[in-house]
Amino acid sequence: DAFTGCGCNAIALASQLRVGKVVSVDVCPEKIRCTRRNAAVYGVLHKIEFIQADASLLLERWASSTPSLYSSSSSSSSSSSSCSFHGDASFGYSSFDCVCIGPPWGGPDYLAADCYDVETMIRCPLNGMEWLALALRLSSHVTMMVPRSTKAEQLASLPPAGSMVGSEFAVEVEDVAINYKSKMRVAYYGGSF
Repeated sequence: DAFTGCGCNAIALASQLRVGKVVSVDVCPEKIRCTRRNAAVYGVLHKIEFIQADASLLLERWASSTPSLYSSSSSSSSSSSSCSFHGDASFGYSSFDCVCIGPPWGGPDYLAADCYDVETMIRCPLNGMEWLALALRLSSHVTMMVPRSTKAEQLASLPPAGSMVGSEFAVEVEDVAINYKSKMRVAYYGGSF
């Protein structure tokens, strides 16, 4: 969970019996503390690894040390920057079953847009296409949470051309609603989840 926030996704994943370990990453120490408290409340603290770090730098570090499932034409220009990691950021995972990304949407300004564009409106420091390409270097299964006004067609067209291995690559877009009101979209990239 690359942008864990209060830990909703990390905790939901960790609560699944078949999930052994979840890695929860956020740049904000208070969000990591909040996630840790919430994980304790839900009884999954022991299943979550907490790392305070810039997700773009940490994922790039892991992707550079992991045999790539996908070749990407996109690379993070920030990967040469220095960054300190708090938590066990140096552990050597050889692969991830799934990477969840929900990059910051740009504050409340995104609500004013009739149509949210993940390539131009996500800049933290990567755009939506670059986040997806980076995540696909770590796993063949990626979920991406975006505002409800994001066009499903744009999400379906996001996987970098020629970046997939084999012909089993699929994209599914789901609307998430609470009390019959759409709150966000989730795009699932890869084979069956």
